[in-house]
Amino acid sequence: MPTAQMMQGMQYGQGGQMPYGAGMMNPYAMQGGMQPGMQTGMPTMQQQMMQQQAAAAMMPAAASPPTTTSTADTATVGVFLEEIAFFLEDMDKDLWWLLRAAHQSRALEIVRGDEELEPVNPNMEAVIEGLRVRAEQHQEQHVSQVRAKIIIIPSATSAERVALQSLQNLRFHCKGKIEVFNCMKEANNTAIWAAYHNVVASKEPQWLLKTDGSLSKAAFAQCIVVIPVYIDVAKSEIKLFTVFCPEKKKKHWAFPGGDIKRGTDRNIFDAARREFHEEVGIFFDRSWGETFMAELPQNSQEDLNELNNCLYTQLEKDGHRYPVRPFIFARVTEDFYGSPR
Repeated sequence: MPTAQMMQGMQYGQGGQMPYGAGMMNPYAMQGGMQPGMQTGMPTMQQQMMQQQAAAAMMPAAASPPTTTSTADTATVGVFLEEIAFFLEDMDKDLWWLLRAAHQSRALEIVRGDEELEPVNPNMEAVIEGLRVRAEQHQEQHVSQVRAKIIIIPSATSAERVALQSLQNLRFHCKGKIEVFNCMKEANNTAIWAAYHNVVASKEPQWLLKTDGSLSKAAFAQCIVVIPVYIDVAKSEIKLFTVFCPEKKKKHWAFPGGDIKRGTDRNIFDAARREFHEEVGIFFDRSWGETFMAELPQNSQEDLNELNNCLYTQLEKDGHRYPVRPFIFARVTEDFYGSPR
């Protein structure tokens, strides 16, 4: 259970193959234009056999039908699992189980993880197996590059990419959402996260926030931080509330916050309300409205109540997963200030 702690004295300031016959030499052609057998009438059996062998030796490369996919039709794709990565770990499942779940004859309303899936058709099973093999090979070749929640699949055909897109229609109790996006096979983490952020921002521009400070720019907000503030007018003090994170390897005090969840959050204000509820409100049985002096906007285009709420967006110079870190300073009520003491 998180514990609230007051911190005093802190202020705001801080290609294709050639068709058979095209350009091929006629195996029966002879200098002077005469065909075999023309001098003696019908060709002998030995002549026929020699003609067939000569023709067979010249035909295979052009006569065989195309069996491979042009490299122009393939692309490297990334699959971002978001919160579903933890769901798969808890349920002892993997991405390939999810892909079979996405191609059931009867669509699943909510994926629970304990479903008995029916076999998919052989063609789809072959597609899934091919994707799995390439993803695992790529992972083995890039063991030094830790890509949390992102699976890279090289050389995905258009048909395979269509199959992967079905993952985006799955729904989960954890409210996570899968995103499939094009990226580069040998890209580093910065380029992979940039490709993901660009794809999402093109569809959901509300996640782009303008940073504060001299290096102002629009960047993707992958997370949100809530800083509860109490202003003690009598003592001329500003007090900030933190929560204790009891993780085994890195126990620490921090402000409430975390990653956005696109499966349920419409904007950063939704993400702020949800994160505060999950880390603080649920333990004190208090909603945002019962904790703070002003509600947050419902729409990302609405303005904040700047008397009691303040949004500060910090540019992360070395952040590839988190290009910016937005902080919402929110003034708590007198009643909440007394409750965790």
